[in-house]
Amino acid sequence: MGAYLMVPRTIFSKVGFFDQRFFIWFEEVDFCLRIKRAGLKVIYNPQIEVIHHGGASFAQEALVKKQWQFFKSALRYFLKNGFFYQSKQ
Repeated sequence: MGAYLMVPRTIFSKVGFFDQRFFIWFEEVDFCLRIKRAGLKVIYNPQIEVIHHGGASFAQEALVKKQWQFFKSALRYFLKNGFFYQSKQ
């Protein structure tokens, strides 16, 4: 989940910013994949704790609308990046 990311500014100049075609969901997955494909590391640190009130801003929307947005973003992600990750190794 991309609710909290620490990204050095130099990363943005190498891989670009978040893809604005993603309204919600998968924009951080796409961003991290571009970082990885650029030969850089994406690091997860389980010792860092952040409180995220997940879905609070989207809670008032109907479940059907949320599901539609999720599937639309998922389809956009997989059409853009492929359905299988292939390492450069």
